[in-house]
Parts: sequence; structure tokens; C-alpha cells
Amino acid sequence: MRLHRNLCFAVIDGLTLIFNEGKYADKVIQQLLKRDKRWGGARDRGFVAETTYEMVRWKRLYAEIAEVKEPFDRDNLWRMFAVWATLKGVKLPDWKYFEGTPLRRIKGAMMSFLTIENLKNLSQIGWTKLE
Repeated sequence: MRLHRNLCFAVIDGLTLIFNEGKYADKVIQQLLKRDKRWGGARDRGFVAETTYEMVRWKRLYAEIAEVKEPFDRDNLWRMFAVWATLKGVKLPDWKYFEGTPLRRIKGAMMSFLTIENLKNLSQIGWTKLE
């Protein structure tokens, strides 16, 4: 997957409205998708909606890994976005927002979360080993 600047900016704009201004995610995404008519394709619209919803759902995890606290400024939201992209296996482009992103630390933080916090939960749902 390749990240497109205008789509990433839309996600960051949406997260700003949701996290900092208390707007409802579904309404914000509707506004974002209406804002730019060039996003006629399902892939572009899907990226904006799915990424925004996923980052809202996992806000506390991504904020913890990115080491940011509320209220989130734009730089903090870009850090959280970098965490999302890294955990999804998306290669970060050479943009100023991603300079100095500690990729190995992000992956390591996620693995420690999985092994320490959720080991009990994994055994409860029938998983006997991490694959």
C-alpha cells in the first residue's frame, strides 16, 4: 500500500475533529468524504473511513506507543498515524511528519503489549501459542 498525502491529511483532519473537538466519527467521515470530489473511487474513500475508524478504536494503544497525551496536536496525531502505519506494515514515505520515527521501538512495544497484557486473554479464547 502506498500512502497518498491528501488522504493522510484527511485522516489527520478527521482525527483532530473527533479527538479534540468531540465530534462524532460518522459525521466527521461524512464531511471528509464530501469535501473532496476527487475521491470518487471506493479505495480512496475506504482508506479514509477505515483508517479513521481504526485509529479511533485503538486510540489509547496508539497514543501509548507513540508516547503522546491528550489533547493531541497535529504533530502528535502524525506520530499516532506513524504507529498505525508501522503496525499495519505500510512503508512510511519520506515526509517531514515521519522523520525520526522509531520503527523498531513501535514494533517492539506492540509485541510486549501482546505478550504481557493479553497472554491470559489469548489462552481464554483457545489460542495456545502465538504464531
